[in-house]
Parts: sequence; structure tokens; C-alpha cells
Amino acid sequence: MSTEHSSAHLLASSIRRQLAYLAEMLPAASATDFAKALEDILWAEDGILGRTGTLLATASHDTRQQAISGHNHPEVPLAIARAANAVHDLQLELAEYHEDLQELAKPPAESPTPAQPIAAPDATRGRHR
Repeated sequence: MSTEHSSAHLLASSIRRQLAYLAEMLPAASATDFAKALEDILWAEDGILGRTGTLLATASHDTRQQAISGHNHPEVPLAIARAANAVHDLQLELAEYHEDLQELAKPPAESPTPAQPIAAPDATRGRHR
């Protein structure tokens, strides 16, 4: 096994573990943190979903080259290309809601706290007659 493949496998394994950890953390996140995480995941170009689409497109190309040289079944690059297309379609669909996610990711506006009533100084009481 070459170092390149070993490094790619280790990186992919690390990403898989981090995604699993993220999935465990999200339910306990605040609404703002949850929305920020979703924005990072779903953002079409730089988000996890966008990067996954790019990865699938690259894998489709590479497996096509392997299929041409006889090292892979021709159906493999086609299946990966369909997955890349499905991710792309999902990105387009979710792009409609990008502004909504950005709005949710903003920290909640601090509501002005009502001024605490200031107690009047005790009046000096005179003697009762």
C-alpha cells in the first residue's frame, strides 16, 4: 500500500469519525450553534455537502479511468456520478434556504432589559404626636 493511499484512507477515516461526533453533538447545541453548524454543512460551495459533491465527481472521474484500464467495473463510475448529481441537486434545492439559515445562525438580538425600579430613599420619619 502506498503512502498516498494510506494517507487518504487515514484522512477519510478521521473525517468519518468527526462527522459522527458532530451528529452526536448537534442535538445538544443551542439554536444558534445548531444553525451555524447546518450552514457549514449545507453551504453549497464550501460546506461539507459541497465538498462531498466535489469528492464524488473526482471519484467518478478516477474510477472511470480505472474502468477504462480494466481495473474496475464500468458501472462503478456511473453509480458514483449519479451520486454526485444527486448531491448537486440537493445543493440546489437547499440553496433556496441559505438566507434563512444565515438568519438563524445570527446570535439572538439582546432584548433590552427593563430598568430596575430604583427604590426611593427612606424618608426620615418624625415622631408621631
